[in-house]
Amino acid sequence: ILAAVKGQCFFYTVVSGDTCTTIGNRFGVSANSIIAANPQVNAGCTNLVPGEVSVLCSIR
Repeated sequence: ILAAVKGQCFFYTVVSGDTCTTIGNRFGVSANSIIAANPQVNAGCTNLVPGEVSVLCSIR
């Protein structure tokens, strides 16, 4: 995934070492938006699993 259009959602596969903050910084989304769009992610974003697919919605 290289870029996203504002308001567009796309899928991202979690890799080892990812946090909601690092994913958010990489793709221009907030950690809170990642948590909101992914019910499997807990409020502290401490349960990301490598290989799990998450939804990201661009705010750029």
